[in-house]
Amino acid sequence: VRREAGLEVEVISGAEEARLIWMGVSRALVFDTRRTLVIDIGGGSTEFALAIGDELRLAQSLKLGAVRLTELFDLGDNPDERSVQALRAHIRSRIAGLMHDVGVIGVDRVVLSSGTCETVSRMVAVRRSPSAPLSLNGFSFTRSEISAVRKEIVASSSASQRAELDGMDAKRADIIVAGVILLDEILRALGAST
Repeated sequence: VRREAGLEVEVISGAEEARLIWMGVSRALVFDTRRTLVIDIGGGSTEFALAIGDELRLAQSLKLGAVRLTELFDLGDNPDERSVQALRAHIRSRIAGLMHDVGVIGVDRVVLSSGTCETVSRMVAVRRSPSAPLSLNGFSFTRSEISAVRKEIVASSSASQRAELDGMDAKRADIIVAGVILLDEILRALGAST
């Protein structure tokens, strides 16, 4: 704990960050008796929080974030297939242990939060209807819809071209390739269809 300009600054662990994200999400959605996995893809890490009803059972953070992965795999303007495949292999190896732990508990519902997930969700929404909802809270979509958006994002030849895609948050166009591939790989590992 440090004091800066009259403020107290405290560094928290990744598990605590996951717990706090779960608390925030649980205030925005009804957590019934289903086993709900909350996934928050950030710039430097991704947090996972698994709860049964209102009881948090697992809270973990992995150093897999959209900015970190973009830099690590040089996914600049026009990522080549080799970089994309290396990214996929890296993600699979890093999430394997967590996916085992999640599988032991089981998952009935996946909830996404964060700007990366919101951008992908909005892109799905505008492909369904030009009048996408103002709020994506509670918006549901399929993994195949995410896969279609992922293909469109990866096929774009530059960040400026990605910025022009319907539903894209232009501020995320330079990191969205890593973010959407990360999301796709996590959902694939979970076997989540929706």
